[in-house]
Amino acid sequence: MDNTYINVIEALIFSSDDSLSADDIIASIKGIDGDHSEISNEEIDTAVDELNKKYKEQNIAFKIKRIANGYVYATTEEFAK
Repeated sequence: MDNTYINVIEALIFSSDDSLSADDIIASIKGIDGDHSEISNEEIDTAVDELNKKYKEQNIAFKIKRIANGYVYATTEEFAK
């Protein structure tokens, strides 16, 4: 997956006040790039996994969690207190 899409996915989830579904993310990307953009729910999951791996490697205090069929930023358990 193109790093640009990963950055866009990260920004969309970060800027959302509510859980953001993969379908919402795909619709936003298509709104930016046009309907010809081909991105799947599986690619969204992969991007989220890559972002979380990066956050963990850098010992970041948050991660992206899958909640209510969507994605939100949350504090990691280690830093929750």
